[in-house]
Amino acid sequence: MSMSRWLMSVALIASLVLITPALRGEDAAPVKEEKPANKKVEKAEKAEKADEAKAPALPMPYRIMVGELQLTEQQVADMLVKVAAVKEAEVAYDKEHGEAIAAAKKATADAKAGGDEAAIKAATAEEKKLVAQRDKALAEPKAAVMAVLTPQQAAKWKCYYMWTGALNSFKKANLSDEQKDKAKAICYSYSAQVEGLKADDKKGMEQIRAAAKKRIVDEVLSDEQKALLPQDAPGKEAKPAPAKEEKKN
Repeated sequence: MSMSRWLMSVALIASLVLITPALRGEDAAPVKEEKPANKKVEKAEKAEKADEAKAPALPMPYRIMVGELQLTEQQVADMLVKVAAVKEAEVAYDKEHGEAIAAAKKATADAKAGGDEAAIKAATAEEKKLVAQRDKALAEPKAAVMAVLTPQQAAKWKCYYMWTGALNSFKKANLSDEQKDKAKAICYSYSAQVEGLKADDKKGMEQIRAAAKKRIVDEVLSDEQKALLPQDAPGKEAKPAPAKEEKKN
């Protein structure tokens, strides 16, 4: 055998030795599987970034309004001014009354820690009174913010809060993203009815809220999810009361 043929044979055998383990999958680096992109998450992130771009200085929850209610550029500009006025009013009020409110909250916490029911009742009442006074003082500048919205947008915003409240109520059911979207559509379907209510019609709003929750239970939740809800949840069938045992004489 010539030297050149011998060298070619050695090279061929060496290459086979190196390739064979790879063909059997030995010593091969595992291929990482790329997880499919979550389109809903990407869409939500893009929408959030778009809202931030339109209103970078708006705090939450006003920033959510931009996307949910499709605010115009003029509305966003007006809202920036109104929200700044709210912040100014809050700072001014808390500078004068903040210590009293903080003291009242501490008194409530101390009373609860002590377990004295009378002290808890008195401290809680005082705290609620001071918080209510603060809310009343800030009501006008906050109303000015909401006045930027059209009646249709204002109604839809109430429905948005109705939806977030429903999700909180059904937290134990662990709704999927698709179920959450369906629940939102149900809540938004009441926008016209909400718009038709008077501003102080709390009973009417509560009836709409209860009707929306019941529909979510009936139309969105599975039987397994319904079983996880509290017994008094809207739309959940109540368990029959246990039969009373007859006393034997």
